[in-house]
Amino acid sequence: MLRSTPGSGRDWPPVPGPEQYIWVLDGTLDVTARDVEHRLGAGDCLRLRVRGPTRFRCPGPEDGRYALAVVLP
Repeated sequence: MLRSTPGSGRDWPPVPGPEQYIWVLDGTLDVTARDVEHRLGAGDCLRLRVRGPTRFRCPGPEDGRYALAVVLP
């Protein structure tokens, strides 16, 4: 489980091929992959195949908690 404070973000370098599964437990999380932004709220889940850089950002105002699972090809 990861925690993100409002305004904070994580940039992940491109590692082509793996799948990411993101579950938002609390708060809001913006996930950007291939220049497409997905806004996720508590209870939302996103599955994506990584084909370039990804960015995770907590827009606030509250902290966000999310789980991230990475499946290698």
